Amino acid sequence: MSFKSKLLFILQNDNTIYRLLLVGLLIASPSLHYLCLYNSYDPISLRAINTALCIVALGFSFYPGKYFATFSQYIAIISFLVINNCILLSKNGFSHVYLFSSITIFIALTLFCKKRWEFVTVCLLNLLATLVAYFTAPQLNISVVVLVVLLLTFTLIAYVSFLVMMAYNLKFNKAVDHVVDLNKSLLVNDEMLRAKRNNLNSLINSLNEIIFEFDENKICLNTWFRKTEDRVIEPTIFIGKKTN
Repeated sequence: MSFKSKLLFILQNDNTIYRLLLVGLLIASPSLHYLCLYNSYDPISLRAINTALCIVALGFSFYPGKYFATFSQYIAIISFLVINNCILLSKNGFSHVYLFSSITIFIALTLFCKKRWEFVTVCLLNLLATLVAYFTAPQLNISVVVLVVLLLTFTLIAYVSFLVMMAYNLKFNKAVDHVVDLNKSLLVNDEMLRAKRNNLNSLINSLNEIIFEFDENKICLNTWFRKTEDRVIEPTIFIGKKTN
């Protein structure tokens, strides 16, 4: 298998996609702290919580049981919404850099959604976190109209991303089903071919004569004979030879 084929096989695994998303969030948490640290409220302890939960979720993704992996991913998503899209957004008065980071994190979190109810739940939790941040902010650097427009715009973008992921999963599942059906068809055809071969061998073994197959140039192409008898000359030596 070529490197490209191996890479496609790895990427077509749902666990691999979610692991990549978790790694991205793990890297994003300290990166956003570094970018937003100047003249703002951004304690490293809050970012460390998100990073630690991403590491735990990443570890559980390699665990055979699916329950712990899914549950840990849900906890990580809620943690990012509470810390990044509520606490830090509120404490920093919806400054542009924190508003942009919260929207970016929100879009990234929607990529974890495999079902429509999951997407709706993440959107509602994000809306709740944003409203709590807005009403508890000590000062605001954004108007209500701008906030509503931004929320609607980026929710629409997140929904488009969700639809793309759904279309990809549907296409992949159809391809898997097609391969499974093709494999079943091949197995059935193989059984039929084996049965026909056995019938042909039984018919040939019932013959008392030797049958030779020649082409138009009198070259022996094949020979059939009872293989249970001992012969002085093996008929197969005539295959590929021309008769006069």
